Amino acid sequence: MPEETPISKHNQIIQAKIQTRQEEADSIGHWGPGLLVVLGFIICFIFLSILWTIIGIFFIILGIWWSSKREKQKKRLLNEIRELEVELD
Repeated sequence: MPEETPISKHNQIIQAKIQTRQEEADSIGHWGPGLLVVLGFIICFIFLSILWTIIGIFFIILGIWWSSKREKQKKRLLNEIRELEVELD
């Protein structure tokens, strides 16, 4: 029966970091930015005045910016996970 080799303290720390980063990446969603874009469209089409249209367009642009920022954050976390996996012994 083969004996299990104990996991080094270094590998335990790296695995904990990987798990934390994975949980962070999994928790990043696009509900908030998506709802902001939908709200912007609703404002643009329900309130047909120039002021409300400008406010709606601002909401749409803000939602798109927020979504791209969250996507970049998720990619950064996934890259960190790959780098940490390389460090495992």
